[in-house]
Amino acid sequence: MSISDDETTTLFDWKPDREEAAYLIEFLGKSIPFSADTQLLSSPETLCEARLPLVALFSSIASLCVRDYCLQPAPVQLFGRKNNRISLFLACDHAAIGSSACEFSLALVNAIPALDRRKQDQMGSHFKKGFQKARSLAGNHALDHSTRILVRAAIQQGIPHYRMTGKGEIVQLGQGVFRKRISGVLTDDTSGVVTRLQENKPLAMQILTRNKLPVAGVQAAPSIEQAKKIAREMGFPLVVRPNAEIVGKGVTLNINSQGELDSALETAASFGHGLLVERYIQGSDYRLLVVNGSLVAATMSEKPVDVTDEIHPHNSRLAERATRILGMDVAEIIFQSPDISCSWREVPGAITGVNSNPELQSHLAANPKWELAGPMIRKMFPENSDGRIPTVGITGSVGKTTTSRMVADILSQSGKNVALSTTLGAWIGDEQVMQGDLAGGGVASLLMQDSAVEAGVFELARGGLVKYGMIIDAVDVGVMLNVHDNHLGLNGIHTREELSRVKRQVVQNARKLAVLNADDPLCLAARESITAPRTSLVSMVSDNRELLAHQRNGGMVAYLSSDASEPELHLWEGSKQIGQLSCRDIPDSWEGRNRPALINALFAMAAAHGVGVDFDTIQEALSGFKSTMKNNPGRNNYFQDLPYSLVVCQADSSYSMREAAEFAGQMDIPGQKHLLLCAVGDRPDAFIRDKARAIAGLFSSYVCTNYCELRGERQPEDVPMLIATELKACGVPEEQIQVVPSSEDAMKLAYDSLNDDDLLVDTTFSSVHFDEWLEQRGFEWLRL
Repeated sequence: MSISDDETTTLFDWKPDREEAAYLIEFLGKSIPFSADTQLLSSPETLCEARLPLVALFSSIASLCVRDYCLQPAPVQLFGRKNNRISLFLACDHAAIGSSACEFSLALVNAIPALDRRKQDQMGSHFKKGFQKARSLAGNHALDHSTRILVRAAIQQGIPHYRMTGKGEIVQLGQGVFRKRISGVLTDDTSGVVTRLQENKPLAMQILTRNKLPVAGVQAAPSIEQAKKIAREMGFPLVVRPNAEIVGKGVTLNINSQGELDSALETAASFGHGLLVERYIQGSDYRLLVVNGSLVAATMSEKPVDVTDEIHPHNSRLAERATRILGMDVAEIIFQSPDISCSWREVPGAITGVNSNPELQSHLAANPKWELAGPMIRKMFPENSDGRIPTVGITGSVGKTTTSRMVADILSQSGKNVALSTTLGAWIGDEQVMQGDLAGGGVASLLMQDSAVEAGVFELARGGLVKYGMIIDAVDVGVMLNVHDNHLGLNGIHTREELSRVKRQVVQNARKLAVLNADDPLCLAARESITAPRTSLVSMVSDNRELLAHQRNGGMVAYLSSDASEPELHLWEGSKQIGQLSCRDIPDSWEGRNRPALINALFAMAAAHGVGVDFDTIQEALSGFKSTMKNNPGRNNYFQDLPYSLVVCQADSSYSMREAAEFAGQMDIPGQKHLLLCAVGDRPDAFIRDKARAIAGLFSSYVCTNYCELRGERQPEDVPMLIATELKACGVPEEQIQVVPSSEDAMKLAYDSLNDDDLLVDTTFSSVHFDEWLEQRGFEWLRL
């Protein structure tokens, strides 16, 4: 969030004296529960000494508002201040939770400098209502208490979690094939029979009765008249309750007269779910929590009081046997007894209810130190499993999509069913399950909710990272390919250094291995913030100083060696060679002439090795990988079956344009070489001119056009004219340059002007559906 201060506020300037601070602390203590819990309000001196007292107070109150509803509550972080604007971050599980807290806290601190002591009661009442409203809004979007307890226990074990719905009724723990889903303490292992018993209490009690367990003889009645008939047959004392899961509501105990019965029946019937009538057992009501066949907690309901150490073994075993008979992994047995320390065999005692989705809050209120969630989590994820599938996250300015596709192919070759998300869409195995630009953590989270997924490879692009962060909590291997300038000036990022700080999130959140470009100083700089136990450096040269030093220290390295008769890709871990691969064996490299393919392959080798794939599998997958319009469209796709030669590639930077030109320059083409190029309109002028300079003089003709979407505020002719002007300034003859603002018209001109044996390099791939374009030109046999 960003907060501004102007002439109407004193957010940054207000400084209380000791008397004001003492009064404010006392006032807030009466108005807002929990305010005394914050260090800032521990004494007047602490508040007075704060650098920005109102900002600090805002942060403290906002944190207090959300802490009970967040899985991992944390203080508000101040991460930027410029002039009269500050930037803050409040961690929460749902935007609505944080928004409600911030709106209340900001209204409070804005009112404090003008606080009138004569109206303190009125203001105090106003703040109380505001606080309660903020808490209520937060609670509406938070996980329920039992689910929150379980998810927090899972987080402590390193198990990832995903909210399946906006309000969090269902949460997934684990990923892909290891996923488990919970709602309260119900899991997807809970059988349909158990669910039916939960909904039909009399049926559950009937089963226990048939097994000779002491039960309170509950019977269901659809109407008040039927309930009265059952009551006459049972005799007093009785219990009447609604026939529904409405904890503690509409229940009347120890009914001993007709008048009491009539009143109790009216109360229970008002809930509209039918009625339950049961025999009343003298004594107290106890909740016996059984998890995986063992009693873990016993609580007296009225107080609540922890009686786990007092319960008689016969009563414990009764609760455990009841859950086994009903087939419940987790259950709360409601047990009535005059004395829980006495056996049910010796004093009158009976089971009065069974709950397969108990609230854990009442038990923790009796004893906050109880570890109730641990046994449930260990049942779902035994032997300290963290429920994670192998995952790779890949970021950078260029090469992300192809590297992601290569890693996915390697993992598929190893036998995994792989989820893949890139700027070109999302796949599970060979099936494309979503279309569009999906290079973000949100889609990665969705893919890991599919139980067929055994591994994940996710392109994590700048746009998603700068707006939303990683979203997914971590990856096993994080890859940072490079940092170029093709997105500067967007979303508040103006320098490559700022851009690198955005992209390094991916390697910062790597759990096992971070893979960095040793040829890029901005990638190397990310080493200082990496927490993964291993780092791999990648270089296009074998004598890179940083790479050699890293290898001497036992680190993993991947590099291109030109010492042999033909270039080779090497992968080492310290002094141990993991494997090597000739460029000739990688079809996409065109025997080493296509440098981007070699770079992508080096990173893919390191990433795949980081998730445990053996080198033979890596070699086999890369030897069979070919970038085509079907599996990797727009990434140096080469067509030889046309009358002319055609290379289709996306080149959204001067670096990419230069690589495409160099690749074309090494191709033996009898005819002429032509270029169809564009630039995105929201890029700076200098960036667009750099693209033009990178390829000036390397082609026989240039068709300059727009990106298919006219982003930014430019006119349609602005971008192609800017490209053409720069080409001319670099010495390209005017007759070799054509300006066509329409991307569709530009493609038609470029393709229809080709002679046999010519080469066209098309860097405007996104402009049309390419298979349809080829079909329009009579090349139906190439339709994808």
